[in-house]
Amino acid sequence: NETRPDFALKFGADITINTKKENLTERVQKETGGRGADLSIEAAGAPATIEQAIQLVKKNGKVILYGIPDDT
Repeated sequence: NETRPDFALKFGADITINTKKENLTERVQKETGGRGADLSIEAAGAPATIEQAIQLVKKNGKVILYGIPDDT
């Protein structure tokens, strides 16, 4: 049974980050030499994670919002 990080790596992710074990922003900055990510995929649909996804990308980077918050 593959874990999510293993699955992501199998399908082309360069790295995976466990946010329960490390700071996401610090790790992205470290991995990108301070530039920010080329692409961020947000799938939780929480307003806080959407904002974070936007902040993590470099200038002219791309954000895919797969999770959309429910306003109800």
